[in-house]
Amino acid sequence: MNSISRSFLISNHFTTYLTITDTICLEFIRLTTSSITLSPTKS
Repeated sequence: MNSISRSFLISNHFTTYLTITDTICLEFIRLTTSSITLSPTKS
């Protein structure tokens, strides 16, 4: 029983981590896209 709850906790944390990473990636992509759009001559 203990190992089952442990693996559930781990998978739950992993899902949360993935969600946070996805959000950060989306924000980063949006920021990068807008900065490219604002200054297309920037290298």
